[in-house]
Amino acid sequence: MNTILSAFRFSDLFGKAIVVLLVVASVYVWALMISKRGQLAISARRDASFLRRYRQSLHPAQLFVQATNGFVKNVPVAEIYSATMKELLNYLHRNGVADPAILSWQAGGTGPALPESEMASVRAAAEGALSIQIVGLESRMTLLATSTNVAPSLGLLGTVWGIMLAFMKMVGGGSAIVITQVAPGISSALLTTVAGLVVSIPSAIGYNFLSERVHRQMVDLENFTDELLADIVRIHGASSGPSGHPAAQVVIQSAPAPVAYAPAPAPAPAAYAPPPAAPAPAYAPPPAPSAAAASQPYVPPAYTPPPYVPPPAPDARV
Repeated sequence: MNTILSAFRFSDLFGKAIVVLLVVASVYVWALMISKRGQLAISARRDASFLRRYRQSLHPAQLFVQATNGFVKNVPVAEIYSATMKELLNYLHRNGVADPAILSWQAGGTGPALPESEMASVRAAAEGALSIQIVGLESRMTLLATSTNVAPSLGLLGTVWGIMLAFMKMVGGGSAIVITQVAPGISSALLTTVAGLVVSIPSAIGYNFLSERVHRQMVDLENFTDELLADIVRIHGASSGPSGHPAAQVVIQSAPAPVAYAPAPAPAPAAYAPPPAAPAPAYAPPPAPSAAAASQPYVPPAYTPPPYVPPPAPDARV
């Protein structure tokens, strides 16, 4: 402890500020982890108690009607249940279902079927409440993750700053430098790294542990939301029973009976009729030569020889 105090005393103003900031961050991180762990434990215990009461009800809205003063605050499943039941009862009252009828509900009973538009509104209310509770479960986890990442970097910044000042002091002192003059500055510089690791290591362990618990409760909330919507659809779905709302009437037309397939009759083959033969043309002999032409003697054509062309004269230069 005296070593840490001595190192802190030899630090400059910037190093002291970093150490004080990391000490405050360490206190805040531990308080955050302890409070978050307690919050998750309390909400998990209250969620389990609420689920036991809900699963003993015969109608999804029966527990909501019985709890005239509401439910305990900060119970995630109760918040989802309340938001969903407010939307559901709004439509049930329109369809003539009063609170006494819900309180006296019998096992296996079916109520008026709600149209798909109203069921979609109920589903949207449940999913919206689920999203709000998931955001609440993940609150302050970002600060814990930030402390895990930033604290070592902040400590390293202080160390680099302190070592830089120590080397500058060595340069200013010339050759007459002894270890007693340099060691305090280096030890004060390393103090910020120690403080950063003191903050970072518990933050990393706590963040991983709490993230696993948060994820588990998120899955439980999603499962409860699916269970609640399934119970509503089972009793007030479009196919659960008669509807008191005209828009919820579902008419199912019976399909026509299938007609037996009968292939079309094949056409009868036509009788073969050969094409009629074309009539042969009548023979007409060539005309006989006339008597005048036959009596004329044969006169051959006259022969005329071609004119003579002399050959060209030879060249005198040869």
